[in-house]
Amino acid sequence: MAEGNFRQVFEVEERARLMPMEAPGVYSEAPDRYLMTHQARHHPSTVYEGLLGDAIERAFGAGHYALADLVADLKRQGISDPEGKEWTEQSYQAVMARYGD
Repeated sequence: MAEGNFRQVFEVEERARLMPMEAPGVYSEAPDRYLMTHQARHHPSTVYEGLLGDAIERAFGAGHYALADLVADLKRQGISDPEGKEWTEQSYQAVMARYGD
């Protein structure tokens, strides 16, 4: 393990050790940390959301960043929108806006 990684793990473990626990797994003070957007969701991801996220990652991995190319790649992968319909640029934008709330 690299020196920097070891230090980060040690600091997290040490902070957790020093924090008083109110109940098993519940700390009285949360450590300062950065939450990635997907960690601050209001609910766990659905199976569909996970599969859609994987498909979007594959599209990005193939270099499809423009909206039209991304939507075309989702169609090519056989991924439908949440209503079971074929993606359009408008439906993709609407779904992403809804998921972003």
